[in-house]
Amino acid sequence: MQKHLVKLAEENRGLDHAALKKLFEQHDVVVAVWQSPDVVPGPGFLTLKGADYLLAQVKRGTKKIAATMTAIPCTSREHAELLQQAFTGSDPPRPAA
Repeated sequence: MQKHLVKLAEENRGLDHAALKKLFEQHDVVVAVWQSPDVVPGPGFLTLKGADYLLAQVKRGTKKIAATMTAIPCTSREHAELLQQAFTGSDPPRPAA
């Protein structure tokens, strides 16, 4: 799944804000992807849209979940959180202290 999300993000690299907004509106699930320099280097991920959609299907007992999905490239987690705020109008959840 990680490789697929990274590939989707690469395909969407270079799109302007309007094109990214259109992708956001057209898909059930949207994930931000960035190169993470954390303890284990590799991609970082943040679900920008669709967690509630997927959970609702699981709660209904759906055996096979159908969803359209895309990924948006970001430079960092902070960039992903700014996109989430811009596209959804809400602040991302903060981890408990």
